Formats: sequence, structure tokens, C-alpha cells
Amino acid sequence: MYGDEIKDNLADLPEPFNEVLPRFLTEFCFGDFYTRNGLTLAQRELLVLCALAMIGDTSAQLGPHAHACIQVGNSKTAVVAALVHCFPYIGFPRAIAAIRAVQNL
Repeated sequence: MYGDEIKDNLADLPEPFNEVLPRFLTEFCFGDFYTRNGLTLAQRELLVLCALAMIGDTSAQLGPHAHACIQVGNSKTAVVAALVHCFPYIGFPRAIAAIRAVQNL
């Protein structure tokens, strides 16, 4: 889903972190959590996007996950609807930031 994006984004870190951090993210998040049963890839990405919106201060992650969310089969309409549903739980500013990430695709 992400190709070399994680590795490229962290390439400017000092050694050995420029190699270790992308590997940790890839092996832990995408090698473990993304390979479990129970949810489709589209459902996982939608949940991750909503969780990132809830955390706040995740603008670096919102764009790539919004893109992946659409890439794995969610429609922009469904993604925006899920984020609008989050308004009362996470607040308007955080939900709007995530909606903007989807809108900018």
C-alpha cells in the first residue's frame, strides 16, 4: 500500500535510526496488525484514519492514510461520512483536518 514511502520519509534520520525506524513501523504495524483476521483491509484503513483524526497532531500521517483508505476500496463519500460521524466524539477541528486530507487527494 505504501511502497517505499515510510522508508523515504525517514531516510534523513541519523544512522541507525534511518534504517531501524522504517523497519519497526513496517514489521510491527503492517506485518502484525494488518495481517490479522476479522477486518478487511478497507475497514482497517478506515479505522486507522479515524483513530489518527482522534489523536490529533497527526497531519504527517493523515494524508498517506487517507490515500491508502481510498486505494484499498473505500469511497471518498464513505470516508468523509465516517469522519463526520466522529464529530461529537473527537471534535470538529480534528475531524475537519482529516476530511481535508481526504479532500486533498
